[in-house]
Amino acid sequence: MKLIDLFKLGMEMGMANDPRKDRVEEVLEDNKKEYDEEKNKEYFNKSILWNPYDDSNILYGDEDTEIKNIAVGIDIETQELLLIDRLKEKGQKIDLALAHHPEGKGLLGLYKMVKIQEDILLKSGVSVSSAEKILDESFDKYSRSLMGLNYNRAVDAAKILDIPFANMHTPADNMVHTFLENLFEETKPYKLQDIIDTLMKEEEYKIASKNQNGPKIISGNKNSRVGKIQIDVTGGVEASDKIYEKLENAGVGTLIGMHMSEAHLKKAKEHNINVIMAGHMSSDSLGVNLILDGIQKRDKNINILAMSGFTRVSRV
Repeated sequence: MKLIDLFKLGMEMGMANDPRKDRVEEVLEDNKKEYDEEKNKEYFNKSILWNPYDDSNILYGDEDTEIKNIAVGIDIETQELLLIDRLKEKGQKIDLALAHHPEGKGLLGLYKMVKIQEDILLKSGVSVSSAEKILDESFDKYSRSLMGLNYNRAVDAAKILDIPFANMHTPADNMVHTFLENLFEETKPYKLQDIIDTLMKEEEYKIASKNQNGPKIISGNKNSRVGKIQIDVTGGVEASDKIYEKLENAGVGTLIGMHMSEAHLKKAKEHNINVIMAGHMSSDSLGVNLILDGIQKRDKNINILAMSGFTRVSRV
């Protein structure tokens, strides 16, 4: 499979599982309008004309490179690229370094993904005006915060070592969102412990638990009733903590996420929302695994080397 075909397949799976559903096409239409109006087209990231995820990109390499062996990590930075280079010296075949978390221009585009959270809030019953205003605040905040980063370090290393390099962030997170949404729609947990028990049937969470980092209740207790569930695993970055008042007013009883800052946890508790942290590396691994399953269904000859926090669990 060529690198471009592998990458496009990942984006297609992300779009098929995007919480915005048909509105993803609106994003692509807006990107095209932006391109048409752009005077300096040579600086435009043309991939967003067909890829609605600014945080996911082919970062380095010939798009026509044939890919059979992929080194996959949650984070691929200079140290991982040096490890890959060393493995290649020892005879290991690696055609692509595939990260989950964004690097390079993908890191600078991460803030744009917060807009996905608008539609998640709408589905939970938050008004469109409240959702848009709260997320616009986060959009502006994170766009500024990313400007000072030395964003291209890992990409520069990939170029020097001549290792094809790509990442798939939001598409994989979208896969987790749909997976968990469907899982809890099917199991209909009554108490928080039921959510933990359900998560613990998935291999990624079992492995994390063996490493002392399994799913955990951080607001509420095992006998607390679940109520309406909000899944919070996609949308780029942690949004404004103003969302918890809106979620309480919308009747949300329990939030299930990957990670949460202390400031957000404090607000969630103030507004009587139960919180379960499924786990960051485990949930990210789940999303990446679902993407890789789709790739291996298309090409059975693709081989995966797991590294840097990623655990390969196949559901093919």
